Amino acid sequence: AKDHVSLWDIGENADQRIDREKTQFYGFGNTALYAPTSYLPQAVGIRIADLFTDRPMVLAYAGRIANMLMFGLFFFFAIRLTPVGKNFLVLLGLVPVNIQSANSMSADALALALTVALAAFVLAMRYKQKEVMSRRQLIWMYVLTGFLCLCKVVYMPFCLLLFLIPFLPRRALLRLTLKGCGWREILRASLNGSAESINEISVGSIILLINHLMMARFGSSGVAAFTVVSYGSWFGLTLAYGLSDTLSPLVSANHAAGLRQRTHRFLHVALLSLLALGVVMFLVFSLYPQELARLFLPDNAAVGSLACDFIADFRWSFFFSGLNMGIACYLTGLNRSLQAVGMALSRSLVFPALFLSLFALWLEDEHIFWAIPLAEALTLLLGIGLLVHGRRRTGW
Repeated sequence: AKDHVSLWDIGENADQRIDREKTQFYGFGNTALYAPTSYLPQAVGIRIADLFTDRPMVLAYAGRIANMLMFGLFFFFAIRLTPVGKNFLVLLGLVPVNIQSANSMSADALALALTVALAAFVLAMRYKQKEVMSRRQLIWMYVLTGFLCLCKVVYMPFCLLLFLIPFLPRRALLRLTLKGCGWREILRASLNGSAESINEISVGSIILLINHLMMARFGSSGVAAFTVVSYGSWFGLTLAYGLSDTLSPLVSANHAAGLRQRTHRFLHVALLSLLALGVVMFLVFSLYPQELARLFLPDNAAVGSLACDFIADFRWSFFFSGLNMGIACYLTGLNRSLQAVGMALSRSLVFPALFLSLFALWLEDEHIFWAIPLAEALTLLLGIGLLVHGRRRTGW
């Protein structure tokens, strides 16, 4: 077997065709380091070429060409946008190692292009923008930073460049001081936001416990099946986090202004939205469990079947998890930090750990995931009780 491929080898195999009847899954762990968005240009190029040909060489070159076009377009707009250093960006784009990355399937090309585009955007906003940033400019800022963070973790410090943008009018004076603010207020403010940190730490501990149970009872197959559930549910949970986290500042501002009815309406809208999201996620997990399993385990029917068993039990948690997040954020907005911490501990540590341990002893192996919806349901009862108690005591 050859340890390298020459240009002559490519030419000799240019007429090879893809046999779609013979497929085999190959694991390539290096690509798992990056988010799928890092390969979006290459995937688009390959998909377009796949509409016209089944030659692997053509598909590969289509992906490389799409990657190169993306690289060139980002640099073109960055050079046009930046008010300074245009020649430097031209030189940076023509560096041989960067051209090589742009003409390959590598994820480095998109990461570099996004970094240059973000730097050019920041320079334009700092030196050319005379007024407050428009909505379209804010959207571009979030898109660039979001995609850059998804490309590579080591590129995240470049997001600090955003602090160079003057978000206040140039004549405004912003001075940070601790004068008039005692340490007691700082500690109270930290405690009020501690529910989120406790929730993240607790979730990590529960995932460790679940992986331990999976390895003890099913081996690596159990861990793989649980990964399907984890990845599939994370999409819905992330949307729920986004909806619920917007509730805290709205509740806090209206609570400080004494707008009780407005605060209650925000809570009702948020809970209805979170419930609707939970219903959608439940339906997806109910109607397409096998498709979800095949998405992550295309060639392992046994592990896919185990994942479907886990999904059948776990899906019920979507009815409660979003509502619990919303109630906890509502309590945080009202400065009821201890109650929010209690809900965070209940849904992410105490109840899950208790029920997982008990169900591992009492139920069949594949049904231990009933512990999660039961923990969420009991936490929801706790949250409703806290809301009712608060309404009767203070009216909020």
